[in-house]
Amino acid sequence: MLKDWLIGRIEIKKVWFAIVMTWSSCAESPWHRKTPLVGLY
Repeated sequence: MLKDWLIGRIEIKKVWFAIVMTWSSCAESPWHRKTPLVGLY
């Protein structure tokens, strides 16, 4: 069960990382810079 939880956490982080990377590269607007990304990790 713990193993499944850890795998799930890793998968979620991978998805978030992909979203954040895409978002960072295509959104270069001022509101984007003010948005705290730290809370998403």
